[in-house]
Amino acid sequence: MLIALLISPFIAMQFTVEVVWDWFDFAVAAVLLAGVGFAIELAFRFINRPASRRVAIAAIVSVGIVIWLQGAVGLI
Repeated sequence: MLIALLISPFIAMQFTVEVVWDWFDFAVAAVLLAGVGFAIELAFRFINRPASRRVAIAAIVSVGIVIWLQGAVGLI
């Protein structure tokens, strides 16, 4: 799944000049996506109550999105 998410900007770079990523951008995206996935995996393993697990996963995904947006357009 991680490779599929990282290959889409690479393919987009072949067809448009609006997507310009270098190796550092791909590395940061890989670390961010892998970190979010790892944190979600930890939430599944260590949080037993379903409601708490959903809240934790929503928080993890939300933080990942905010970090992505900050890196992309400087949201904050």
